[in-house]
Amino acid sequence: MKTMYKAVIAIVIVVVAAVFILFSLKFSFEPNLPDSNVYIENLTWTNVTRVNETTYRVSLSMDITYRYKEAWTYINENKPLPDDFLPVRIRALAGPWGGGVPYREREVPFAENITLQYRQKYPFDCTFDLKAGKNYNIIVESHWKEYFATPHPYYGKWRWTFLGGGATEIDLTQGR
Repeated sequence: MKTMYKAVIAIVIVVVAAVFILFSLKFSFEPNLPDSNVYIENLTWTNVTRVNETTYRVSLSMDITYRYKEAWTYINENKPLPDDFLPVRIRALAGPWGGGVPYREREVPFAENITLQYRQKYPFDCTFDLKAGKNYNIIVESHWKEYFATPHPYYGKWRWTFLGGGATEIDLTQGR
């Protein structure tokens, strides 16, 4: 009877070890891998002017850097990003301060395509209009248009892949 228990324990140990090895091969753990490929930093409001009773024109300044070719947000795709230049779309999403609106239903007051050079800081400014009397949470994102060799069943010929972003808040309730 003791021999049977030892055999069962040995089999369980082998099965657990095999599952752990397969898991670690499938999902390679890289603890030093950065979060994003593109970093959006130094988000600052440079100008807020009242257009009329219901609208403000706001200018947002930031630094955008294509810092890492391999990062956690894109490493699972097993496809390399371009070497030196990366064409991205910068989007600003506006929603209420503190949440409450689903991500996909936020306003997109600004979107522009730019090309980033690897490891070069790109100073970027954008200007857009927001409604007066609200607190806004502004999310700035960078996306890369990824093309497929053959059409994907869900996405089609291409899709926007998220590469990094940043967020800031603005209070338009005080009447500047």
